[in-house]
Amino acid sequence: MPVLYVPYHLDEVTPETLPPGPLLLNLDLDVLGPSRLPGLRYPAAGGPDVPALLRAVRVVLDSGRLAALNLACTWHPGRDDPGGVRERLVTAVLGGLRD
Repeated sequence: MPVLYVPYHLDEVTPETLPPGPLLLNLDLDVLGPSRLPGLRYPAAGGPDVPALLRAVRVVLDSGRLAALNLACTWHPGRDDPGGVRERLVTAVLGGLRD
């Protein structure tokens, strides 16, 4: 499978902007800002919010061309998950694979 790296802002991820062929989605959850996903090891200041991330993931999943998913959950083990936001986010991403 040829590799094509395409950097995107999440609002630019549309069916038309996806590269052709099978897709590998490398999703590092630390791209989210620390106020949006607590307990991250390497938070991105000013990162997107959770709904924007999930919309972009949905575009990739809906393409029907996802060949592999790498999901990096880079938070500190044992830290609190206020409101269950981390659990809900991972569940939403992985649940989308069943749709």
